[in-house]
Amino acid sequence: MIRNKDHRIARASLMYMLALLFAFILSPGSTVSAQETDADVRLPVMQRFTLKNAQQDSVDKKGTYEMTALDFDNPMPEGSTDGRYTFSLKGDKQAELAMTYDHGGVYRYQLRQTTKDAERYTYDRAVYIVSVYINNGENGQLIPQVIVENEQKEKCEDILFENTYTVKTVPATPGTSYQPTGNTDRTLVNTGDTTNVAIWITMLLIAFGGIVAILLLQRKSAHETKN
Repeated sequence: MIRNKDHRIARASLMYMLALLFAFILSPGSTVSAQETDADVRLPVMQRFTLKNAQQDSVDKKGTYEMTALDFDNPMPEGSTDGRYTFSLKGDKQAELAMTYDHGGVYRYQLRQTTKDAERYTYDRAVYIVSVYINNGENGQLIPQVIVENEQKEKCEDILFENTYTVKTVPATPGTSYQPTGNTDRTLVNTGDTTNVAIWITMLLIAFGGIVAILLLQRKSAHETKN
């Protein structure tokens, strides 16, 4: 009887321990999953659009960008295809590229603008290299570190693309007056008014006639005196 009683106690204890273990496994607060040790990285990308001599509403301020994985099987933002992720920004906006890492390593990416060239637009053609270092920390957590460099291998605090739209204008020079084009030689303009010229010719003829008459009279007087 005692032995059977001991067996029943041992069996009950075992069932109780199994029940506690099962409840512990199913408990949400104590469940251990790989997601708790994942490292989430959000990479901000900014666009700045400057207008020169242009109206705000008349300009398309949209830029398109591409993020490319430089290493095989890199984690990528949702919506990526074959290691490439494309997105667009309009105006002075910012996008955040979200990636999740489940184990340590070094992950490298290239980020550039792919907007097509257009008249009056100047697009920033900078190329950024993004290196994501995932380090193993205590208690199994992953610690991310992000380093951004430009083409000159210089570290950058921000990923910024600066685009410009410019309308060229010809400024007026103060104090200037109209300058005629073509032949600027000074010439007399015939207006058809010959009144003054006729008067002067008439006066000259009268004076000349008077001089001739005086000479003739003097000559005749001298001839009569001689005779």
